[in-house]
Amino acid sequence: MTKKSCEKHEKFNYYCEDCQEVNRKYEVQQQVKNLERGNFDKIEGSGKPPTKKSSVSSLFQNNPRFKKYFKIILPTVVIILVVLSIFWFWPAWFGSIKLNAQLYENKAGGLNYYDFYFLNFWSINFFFNKTALIGAFIGCFIMSVPPNQNLLTIIGTRLRFGKPSRGKSLIFWCTGGFILFYLIGMILDSNGQFSWIMYLYEKGVITLSPFTLFTDAFNVLLNPNNTNIEFIFIYSRLYLPIIYFILAILIFRMVLNIVSNFYLKRNDYNILSNALMIIGSFCGIIFFTLPSLALNGIELLQMWSLILAFIGFIGLGISVYIYGRIKLKRNSKNYVILKPQRIKMGIIAGVLIFLITIPALTSIGPAVTISNTSVYSQYEWTQKISREISWTHACAGLDMIEERSIENFTLSSESLNDTQMISRIRQFDQDYAVQSLAAKIGTTFEGLADSDIVYLDGTEYWVAPKTVRMSQFSGDPVRTNTELYDHIEGFLAMDTFTGVLVNISSTFNISEDYPIFFGESESKKFLEQQNSNAGLGAYDESILLDTGWRGGIPNNNYVYVGEPDGVLKGLEAFWYTVNLGLWGYALEGGEYSYLINRNVKNRVRNILLPQLSIDYDPYLVFDSYNNTIYYAVSIFTSINIGSYSRSPILRFLGICLVEVKNGEMLFYKNPSLIESTTDPTYSLWKHYMDAYDWQDIPSWLKPQLRYPENLFELQLKANYIYHEQDLKTWRRGDDFHERPENGDLF
Repeated sequence: MTKKSCEKHEKFNYYCEDCQEVNRKYEVQQQVKNLERGNFDKIEGSGKPPTKKSSVSSLFQNNPRFKKYFKIILPTVVIILVVLSIFWFWPAWFGSIKLNAQLYENKAGGLNYYDFYFLNFWSINFFFNKTALIGAFIGCFIMSVPPNQNLLTIIGTRLRFGKPSRGKSLIFWCTGGFILFYLIGMILDSNGQFSWIMYLYEKGVITLSPFTLFTDAFNVLLNPNNTNIEFIFIYSRLYLPIIYFILAILIFRMVLNIVSNFYLKRNDYNILSNALMIIGSFCGIIFFTLPSLALNGIELLQMWSLILAFIGFIGLGISVYIYGRIKLKRNSKNYVILKPQRIKMGIIAGVLIFLITIPALTSIGPAVTISNTSVYSQYEWTQKISREISWTHACAGLDMIEERSIENFTLSSESLNDTQMISRIRQFDQDYAVQSLAAKIGTTFEGLADSDIVYLDGTEYWVAPKTVRMSQFSGDPVRTNTELYDHIEGFLAMDTFTGVLVNISSTFNISEDYPIFFGESESKKFLEQQNSNAGLGAYDESILLDTGWRGGIPNNNYVYVGEPDGVLKGLEAFWYTVNLGLWGYALEGGEYSYLINRNVKNRVRNILLPQLSIDYDPYLVFDSYNNTIYYAVSIFTSINIGSYSRSPILRFLGICLVEVKNGEMLFYKNPSLIESTTDPTYSLWKHYMDAYDWQDIPSWLKPQLRYPENLFELQLKANYIYHEQDLKTWRRGDDFHERPENGDLF
């Protein structure tokens, strides 16, 4: 007998109660007709589930050989993955981390690279981490209280295993769901900020106050004098991702409810209630984002519409759900919203929408009259711009900048005549220095790194370290990854006033062939003058030591005699050496020694905690007393805040000196850095001062120390606009500054 279906399905659906009811009535009618006709043998039994089997089950039953092979293939694949993980994936991945850990333990004052890299297992750099666990627990809780059966029921109607019980659904969400939400939970730390906040919390650096979360957020929004920068930093990086994650899973669950009520059992009340709550949830996502934004007075008025929409749609959705349950309890057929109910609900929805639009309507007046001075002052200047100025000043550290007129420099000059004044002005720029110094290079494999100003004993010099033109050796692992071309010797210097090359030994008390095993790649200007393209940079590749290739280069007198950066053996050494392309050494076995992170910028950058940056222009400094050369790499904070701050938190913490001979690293604190709780940003960067072994600047280094160029450019960019604190001048916009394009600050 042909099965009848309800109006919702084109064909009979065994798991649809409406289809069952329609089909039952139809079968009864057919049975009555057969009885009246005397056709007793045509009476059919009650409907049963379709006997059509799924393609998967028929594949196994119709193909026993496939079933046999499948039982062999599945465990074989699992065994292969386990073996690859043990003998390839893990040692190849962990070998590099292990080398870095040895490097910074031995040559950077005992820094714990594992702690910096994994952030006490909060960072998603490691697959098994605490951040993903938080996502897994949140997802399992939301989908298990009470257990959501809709997803498995929808799948069950396709695969013919029926509707699961609550117990089975609970088991699914606590097992498969846990794995699913564990993987999705890594999104919480997609930008690395969530793990950093939790790491600081575990270290006791910051405190969390979830019970005052909303009052603190409203205070930041509504109080123009609030400068709680620490709260905004924590809110936008910890609380907000969790709120997004919770609301996203709730929306996912409500979407499943809507699909199930369309596909399985129609219930208009459930569909409408879930749709209303989804709209409310999206309004909630926007509302909870507001504290991380800079709002003016008009936007603060409009904010209340979002609050009303968030609460109103959620409340209306819950009310519709309760009303629908009551209607169904009275009569199981009351699952359709009829015209009278639609009219009533439409009126309620109209009233709600009207209430939601009231705050937005009240903002029309100020928006239209914003050109009025008093309105602009109240809604734009006081609520937003003045707060942006104060927050940006605090974050960018603009208090250190002092503006002076040009007359201050000319009138206060101690020069007795023009000739003496000119002698104090730099006569030769970097372009000239690069061209002059490059002409003194005598080999084809040598190049020039970036030329920098060095101030020594009251005189400025253009100093350019030599470097290896490694790009011409690209593709040859023996040349790039062994001691064959592992260093360069010497540097060039020119007096900035006379343009004359100076004698290295007498001026710097350093030998002219001082070896540089850790340095920089060729400078951009040098490559332009040589009509060369940037390729593989010098010092970008790791070096395998003790290969027998060292020495023998003409004009080179040194070989590396320092300690290795790290040592590996076994599979870790094999895969790391293979990645260098040195198959001939990888198969020898035993213990291998390496030099890694030989580019000084990478060497320092790899040990930086989150929110720290380095200056992109390292420079040479000279300890003439001990005949030693170092690269100085400046370290500063770059902590993005958002909200009313138009600049990250910028603080020059100090420098890291990298000894160019052996790669030893020393950290020196900025002598002008003020550590004080009066700084509203101090709590967000004080941990950096405890995490590194900062030492006081030695006397020989202090005159050579310079302010980081990138940091100063960022501070100038903020100061060019946010130095202005007068409403009318700001409105005119005639006191804003702009730095010339492609200008080199130093």
